[in-house]
Amino acid sequence: MSWKKLVRCGLVLLGALPPVSAQAECLSPLQVSDDRRRIERKDGLPFFWTGDTAWRLEQVAPDGVDLYLGTRAAQGFNIIQGPLLTHDEADNHYGQRNIDPAQPNEAFFTYIDTIIEKAAEHCLYIAPVVTWSNSVQSNGKYPRLFDDIETAYEYGQWLARRYRHDHVIWIVAGEYNFFSEPSRDDRAIYDAIGRGLREGGEGRNLITIHGGTAASSSEWFHEASWLDFNMIQSAQHGDDGRGHDNYRLVEVDYRLRPVKPTLDAEATYEGVPWAIWGDEGVRRRAYWSVFAGGFGHTYGHWRVWQFEEGWEALLHTPGAEDMRHLKALMLSRPHGRPADDLIGNNLGPPHHMKALRHPGGDYSMVYVPRGNGGLRINNPAEPEMITAWWFNPRDGTSKVIGTFASLDHLFFTSPDEAEDWVLVLDDAELRADTIVGSEPVESSRRSGD
Repeated sequence: MSWKKLVRCGLVLLGALPPVSAQAECLSPLQVSDDRRRIERKDGLPFFWTGDTAWRLEQVAPDGVDLYLGTRAAQGFNIIQGPLLTHDEADNHYGQRNIDPAQPNEAFFTYIDTIIEKAAEHCLYIAPVVTWSNSVQSNGKYPRLFDDIETAYEYGQWLARRYRHDHVIWIVAGEYNFFSEPSRDDRAIYDAIGRGLREGGEGRNLITIHGGTAASSSEWFHEASWLDFNMIQSAQHGDDGRGHDNYRLVEVDYRLRPVKPTLDAEATYEGVPWAIWGDEGVRRRAYWSVFAGGFGHTYGHWRVWQFEEGWEALLHTPGAEDMRHLKALMLSRPHGRPADDLIGNNLGPPHHMKALRHPGGDYSMVYVPRGNGGLRINNPAEPEMITAWWFNPRDGTSKVIGTFASLDHLFFTSPDEAEDWVLVLDDAELRADTIVGSEPVESSRRSGD
C-alpha cells in the first residue's frame, strides 16, 4: 500500500509511532537505500537512525548494561555506538584489556559477546568501535597497537567473523584524526581494518569510520570501497566554536559524489559542563542535521557515555526523551530532501532554520529554533490547498493551524517564540482534518502577498 493510501486510510499520523517492540520484529539486516541517501531495513519496515553514544559500555556491570539498553530501547533509540574493542586504557568491567590485535584477548571478548547479545534482546542495533585512533596514531602518551597492515586486516576479518550478526554495524575507528591529520601509513591501517571487516563479514554488515572534531569520514575515506556511509562528529564547542553549525558538515557530504548516506553521529552532548545549552541545544543540532540531509542522528549525554558515577539517574534527561519525537516525525512522512529555498527570511546560528520538502510536493517541513518565531515560506507546496501544523519537538504533539490555498508566499508565527517548533505543510488531499492527540490553536497564518 502506498504512503498516500496509508494517509487517506488514517494509518499514518503525525507524531504517532508504534512501540519499539512492535516496530522491530526484531532486527532485520540493514542496507543502503537505492538512492544512496539512507540506511533501510531489508524487510521493508521503516527505519530512522536514532542513536546514542555509549563509547565505554564494556566497563559497565551486566545489570547496568541491561538497565542502560532497556531504558534506551524504551525511549525509542535503535542504535548504540560502542563498546570500544581495542585500547590501552579500555579495561572491561572484569579488568580484562584487549591490546594486541594479533592475539585478541578471549576473556575480554567473552564479555563483549554478552553485551552484543543483550543489545539484540532489547531490539537494538549496536555499533562497536574497533579501535580509538590513539592506538594507531601514537603521540608518545599511548602505545601504537597496530604496527602493520596485515595484522590490521586479519584483525578486521576475525572481528567480522565472530560478530556476523544482523544487528552489528562496524565503526572502524573513533576520531581517526585524534592527534593530527592521519599519515599515509595510519590511513593504510584504517583501510586494512575496513577491508578485513568487509571480507570477514562477507558484506553482511554496514561499515563506517568516526572522525575527530568538526570532521566527517568523507574527508579521507569517502571513496573507500568498504565505507557504506559517512559519519560526522560536529563536536561540543558551543554556539560559536568549530562545528557549531553542524548542518554545514552534512551539506558538504550531501553534495559529494559518489553519493553516500551521512549523519552527525556525535553532536552536542547534553550535560557538557562548559556549555550553556540544555535540551534545546541538543534538539537544534539534531533537527539541523536531519533537515540538512542526514539519514538520522546520534544523541549523547556527557556523563552517560563515560558511565561516570550516578549515570543511571541521567538516563531520562529531556534531550534523551526528545529524540523519540524526531524519530516519530521523520517516520510519519516519506523521505524528503533539503529545501532551504523555501525559507524567505533565514538567519545564521543559533536561529538558523532548516527545511525539508518531499520531491513530489506531498509535504514540506521547517525547523524553527527558539527565538525565531516569524517566518516567510516561498512556494511551500505544489498542491492548490495545504494543511498546516505546528509540531512540538518537546512532547511530540501537533497543533492545527488550518487548511488554505497555497500562495507564492506565506507568513507564519510560531505559537511560542521562547521554544523551538517544526512547521509542517501537507497536501490537503492527503491529510485528515485533525491529528489524533493534537490541539487546535488559533491560526497563526497571516495573509500571503
